[in-house]
Formats: sequence, structure tokens, C-alpha cells
Amino acid sequence: MLTTNHRGVKKSPSISILEKLSHPTLKGSYLILFISSNVSHLLRSTRGRDKLLGVVQYLADLYKQCMLDYLSSLRIRDWPLSVRNSKAIQESMKDGRKIFRLFRWMEELSGFGEKIRKPMDVVLILKLLKHFIGTIYYLIDNLLWIARIGVISKVILYANLRLESTKDVVAFARSALRILINLATAHKRYIKEKDILQELELNPEKSIGIGTLGYKNTNCLLKARQKRRFQFLEIVINIFKIISITKSLRLPLSKHMSNIFVSTCGLVSSCLSIFKMLSGKRGNKNNQHNKRLEGFH
Repeated sequence: MLTTNHRGVKKSPSISILEKLSHPTLKGSYLILFISSNVSHLLRSTRGRDKLLGVVQYLADLYKQCMLDYLSSLRIRDWPLSVRNSKAIQESMKDGRKIFRLFRWMEELSGFGEKIRKPMDVVLILKLLKHFIGTIYYLIDNLLWIARIGVISKVILYANLRLESTKDVVAFARSALRILINLATAHKRYIKEKDILQELELNPEKSIGIGTLGYKNTNCLLKARQKRRFQFLEIVINIFKIISITKSLRLPLSKHMSNIFVSTCGLVSSCLSIFKMLSGKRGNKNNQHNKRLEGFH
């Protein structure tokens, strides 16, 4: 839900975060508290820890790729200690993220079971397909990690390379499906917004109080707009993911992409995912506050 400042002006949670960080009178103690509370929120969930490790992973990879590009321009073959350390950090973060993805395929199966009971439409079919592909993706990811640590390496030792390629193909399809789902649902919400605006124009109210029809319609309009903005942010995140996967799959377009560009796309995608999680946290708190107000009145 949108927040309200001291002047009574509505603003979105994401803008509120940016304004607080860029405020000219911001104290250092508040900044430290603000950052620590958000990091603490991320650390409470496995997805948040996964995203934080992803940022460190892509930062290390970006530094490595920039240094390798610099060394190649000077025709230096030996890697400096800093480049070797960045590669070690990248691989360590990548392996660490595997732990947080362990048994995530069960979560995808659960989502599939919940949605299959609902009335079918095009968007729901796409979501079911996304959960099915997500189940395959996390199963392969878990299998590769278990093989890498030596538990079942004797069984799939010669299939690792093929499984890695299969996982990249599945990840590509998963991101593409997410883009289609978000585009379809964003279109539905846009139509809903137009209907609510027409209703507000047909039934204008001079003063909108809590519990009135105008308040409910305005609240629905703000929620629809907020969700639509998050959907477009999700589309941008998945576009960056697809660019990164394109390089791994060695598709024709990947020949024109530098490793630095691909690492930057991965870093931006992880940072935007964290921003989305933090903005969603603030939005949920405001929604709960507004519901309490409505119940009180």
C-alpha cells in the first residue's frame, strides 16, 4: 500500500526508501539503523540470503572479468593474487547459494498443487507450466550440487556437462514464462484500473473517508498500480537473467556480448531483486496498517 508523508501526499514504498536515503538531513545513525534493519530482514529468509550471496558473487565475477580484460590488453597471462581471490570468492558464493536452494523443488510442487485446483485460464496454465519447469530446474540444481560435493559423483560423473546445459535451457524457459505471465497479469490490472477510474468519475465524492465506497475504490486503484509497477520490475529482472543465460547457452547473440556486460547484467538483476524484496516488505506493513484502520472504523 502507498505511504503518506507529513503533508498528506501519497507516495509509493520504493520512492519512500529512496527519499529517506537521499534526505539532506539524514543522520549517520539512522542510515546505519536503516541498512542493518533491511539486511536483517533479508537474512531472515532463505531467498534473501540467496540474493545477498548473489550480489557478492556477481561483484567478484565483475571484478575478475574487468581485470582479465585489462590483463589481456597488456598481454599478461599470469593472474594476480586479487584476480585469483575474486575467482575463489565467486565460486564460494555460488556453492553457498546451492544450500539455500536445497529442496526448493518441493515449494514449486506445492505451488503447482495449489493452483491446479483453481478455474483454468491462460495465465493459470502459464503459472502451472512455470511451477513444473521450476521443479525440474531445482531438481537438476540440487542433483548437480550433490554430485559436486562427491555424494553421487560416481552415478552421474559423465552426465554433469549435459545436466548443466539442460539446467540453463530450463532456466531460460522459466525466465521467459515469468515475463509472459507478468505481461498478461499487468494487462489485466491495467484494464481493472480503467474500470475503477470510470467508477470514480461516475460517482465522485467531495470527501473520501475510511469505509466509504470512494475510499475502497481508491485503495483498490493504488494497490493495482503498485502491483503493476512490481510486475514491470520483475520483467526487467528476468530480461537481465535471460541475457546472462544466453551467454551460457552460447546462442548466436552471445557472440556480441562481453563477459563484463554479462556479469553486470547478473549484478543488476540481483540488486533489483533485493530492492523488490525490501519494497515489498514495506508495502506489506502498510497494507496491514490500513486494514487495521479499516477494521477500527
